Amino acid sequence: FTNCYSPIDRTPRAMAAIHSAFPGVPWGTILEEPVKAASLPMLPKTFVNKGYQSSFLYGGDLNFAEMQGYFINAGYQK
Repeated sequence: FTNCYSPIDRTPRAMAAIHSAFPGVPWGTILEEPVKAASLPMLPKTFVNKGYQSSFLYGGDLNFAEMQGYFINAGYQK
């Protein structure tokens, strides 16, 4: 890529933007609303349904901003 931009300034907001195409908003994150986050489309689930394998490595605290639940719902196999 010649140009690459971040969708937003904080990790939980960026994860929702990257994995679910949810727009980054400055006042909060969808990950802190698990019921709503579970209803988002998930890129990993799409890949798995097409026959691909999925895995994700995150070097932070999964308990931060409900990220563990979001990644489990996202459908990563590893």
